Amino acid sequence: MPPQEIDFSGRLAAEIMVRPPEPPEDAALRRRKDWLVFLLIFGSIILLGLLAIYEGFLDPTASASSRHWGQTAVSALFTGGISFILGQKTATR
Repeated sequence: MPPQEIDFSGRLAAEIMVRPPEPPEDAALRRRKDWLVFLLIFGSIILLGLLAIYEGFLDPTASASSRHWGQTAVSALFTGGISFILGQKTATR
């Protein structure tokens, strides 16, 4: 019995693409954009936290609903921060 041949050329076809390294100018621009986004997000979180602390604990004229909102926001920010830190410490790399 002659050996049977199977054509795998259509099934094993692959395409390999090599990207050139990122030019230094593009890398610097990307890092600046990433830094700016980080600062905006982090600044917003800090600003929200300060506003929530003021409304929830320090403002003597705040209504009950404003106090409740402030305390809930501080609690959520604190819980989220602790969860993030613990997640980073226990993450497997």
